[in-house]
Amino acid sequence: MNENQENMDDQAAAKEQEMAPELSQKLQALEEREAALCLRERQMRMRTQLKDCELPEELMECLDLSSDERAEKTLETLAGAFHDAVTRRVKQKLGAEPPRAAAAAQDGMAAVRRAMGLK
Repeated sequence: MNENQENMDDQAAAKEQEMAPELSQKLQALEEREAALCLRERQMRMRTQLKDCELPEELMECLDLSSDERAEKTLETLAGAFHDAVTRRVKQKLGAEPPRAAAAAQDGMAAVRRAMGLK
């Protein structure tokens, strides 16, 4: 009986050793698919955030998408640098501060009031 049990244990161990490389390959393939899926999700999130920040989609290529934290950090840095560069260029072209939306709307309303003879 002991001999029969040992024989069965040896067969089970041999079968496990046979299946180990196959399972390892399947696990590796699954991990690769999961990493690719995470990257696609991160790219979609960053693309949406670029649009929310009113930045061109072409800046996606400048983002570090290796992790969520790195992607957020590079987006923050990139958005700040981009907006600063735009502001500097507008100042340079206009020779003054860029107009603000609220100030422009108030100036527009003041012009309408003056045209209507109102204060």
